[in-house]
Amino acid sequence: MNNFFNIISASYKRDLQNYLSYKLNLMGEIFTNFFIVLMLFYVSSTFKGSTSAFLEDYDNNYFLFLLTGVMVLSVLSRTFTSLASFVTTSQSLGYLESLISTRTDFGITLFGSAIFPLTQSILRIILIYIFSVFYDPGILNISEIFSIIFILLMSSLPFIGISFVIISVQIIYKKAIFLNTIFILGCSVFSGIFFPIDVLPKEVSFLTYLFPTTFSVDLIRDIIFTKSSLSIQALKLAFIMIIGVIFVVIGYTLMKHSIRKAKYDGSIGHY
Repeated sequence: MNNFFNIISASYKRDLQNYLSYKLNLMGEIFTNFFIVLMLFYVSSTFKGSTSAFLEDYDNNYFLFLLTGVMVLSVLSRTFTSLASFVTTSQSLGYLESLISTRTDFGITLFGSAIFPLTQSILRIILIYIFSVFYDPGILNISEIFSIIFILLMSSLPFIGISFVIISVQIIYKKAIFLNTIFILGCSVFSGIFFPIDVLPKEVSFLTYLFPTTFSVDLIRDIIFTKSSLSIQALKLAFIMIIGVIFVVIGYTLMKHSIRKAKYDGSIGHY
């Protein structure tokens, strides 16, 4: 257990030092999130004063609808892509085999590399909230922001598991980073990030349940728009955590199998 926390701590310190070594990173983070909120506000202003049957459950507040969706996407996509990027970098620089050959389980090493992106994502949520208050002072309160952050931290589990699945493909076939893009696009289209899923044709509506973001977005919007507490939504949160554990177990198992196969083929160091 001490070894686990030592790896997490070392990984976090390494990533934090690397992030802070580039002076424009924080400035870029601030301006990026400012322009994201600016864009969302003016896009939503197009529908201001109008009503839509699809937005009735969201008080016809398209700005808040977009804001909550983008919060989910920004956090989970950052966590999701960080693991595959870590493996891609270690492959291209030639030290993946060394990482896998150490006594430390490779899954723990990957998990450690996801901690800093998670905290970076929390910073993004806070910045988005701060900038959104400029346009609508009463849009969210502090307790709701804490609830959103907590839900998103719990929601990261399924994405870590899916990252393990993609990494298992990446270890064998080397270049599979495009799967990240396909998955994030799928989340954006089928999870109700930018528009209610009721807009989708019935023929493809079943796809919404293939993406964990659907459940995270629904839970956050339930809390925000119905003003219910986390305790009332405990079953939904428990469901997200359960599917998260299932995805992690499946992904971890596939990743270990891929590592064994790559070692057997002698291709683990190839790129």
